[in-house]
Amino acid sequence: MHTGKFIFSQVLDVVSQYEFNKHVKRYKGNSHVRELDCWNQFVQLLFGQLASLPSLRSISTCLQAHEHQLYHLGIKKQVDSSVLSRANERRNWMIFSDFGNYLIHLVRPLYADCPIPNLDIDNEIFRFGFNYNICKYQFIYLGRRQIFSWSSKNAYSH
Repeated sequence: MHTGKFIFSQVLDVVSQYEFNKHVKRYKGNSHVRELDCWNQFVQLLFGQLASLPSLRSISTCLQAHEHQLYHLGIKKQVDSSVLSRANERRNWMIFSDFGNYLIHLVRPLYADCPIPNLDIDNEIFRFGFNYNICKYQFIYLGRRQIFSWSSKNAYSH
């Protein structure tokens, strides 16, 4: 029997739902919503992104396979890929863009003193990655890696 928190729910603890809801309110993202609110849409898309799932159908299928653990993952309810697709079409993309910019502004000071020699780029490059095989959440910034570990194994290197 599982006794701890899932890694995905630990990742969600870092993401501020309060800040996300401020952007949803600004763009009226939850108006006329029946099944899928903006937060649940974001969580399901984040799950698909971190699990490297290639399509909305695969996100829906994967969540359906784990329907008894959705609450523990931080997902209110699983929806079909068509509902997720309609939400992606109809919702204002600026909600997610502004929230992404908020997250970038949060982590930018953490790497302000980490210049990379022989690299002259005007803008920062951000990439989020997740690897289920080693159970590590990784944040990679311009080739420098800071690993937040939830397991006792050593981090691998490329």
